[in-house]
Amino acid sequence: MFRRFSINFAILSIILDTLLISLALASANLLRPWLSVLPFARDIYKPTVPPQLYLLLIITWVAILLLLSVYDGRRNIYVVNELTSITIGSILAGVSLAGILYLSYRDVSRLLFVVFVFLAYLMLVTWRLLARLIFHLGNGNFQPLRQVLIAGAGPVGENLQAQILQRPHLGLTITGFLDDDPAKCNLNAAILGSLKSVRRVVTTK
Repeated sequence: MFRRFSINFAILSIILDTLLISLALASANLLRPWLSVLPFARDIYKPTVPPQLYLLLIITWVAILLLLSVYDGRRNIYVVNELTSITIGSILAGVSLAGILYLSYRDVSRLLFVVFVFLAYLMLVTWRLLARLIFHLGNGNFQPLRQVLIAGAGPVGENLQAQILQRPHLGLTITGFLDDDPAKCNLNAAILGSLKSVRRVVTTK
């Protein structure tokens, strides 16, 4: 399975999620007075969000995303997989945080909390879609180029080659194949040797 992102990108994702969740809470706090005009909203013109609540919400949300492997590039190669993970994680985070607020910070506006969850989810999804767009447009130029040596030049190996060629944004380049079938070696110049010669091929490439 391909690893779409490096460890450094995963760490960057956690940091960025932390900042965006904080921004979402601060934005919801600023927007809450303006939402008092809604017929179902109470008049709250100076909403209070305890400073320690920022830390609690961030830790809970990011921890849930970690448990759901949102930051694992191997499980989120496709956009559908990543959006599904972030959606499920955000729902679980929202429910968990609602319970925490009910048991501890009951003075926090419910409407403020709903707006916060919506904004946080929107921000987390938006930056990931933008990152994917940049990676696709860059065709792998934004990450180090990694060489791939495919073991086996049969249908499975050829299928793997096709998948790699279809995804240039992964930053992978095919060095060649290894195969023990002499007939294939004579017909395919991309076969660099047998499986036993993997050490020699790797050191020379």
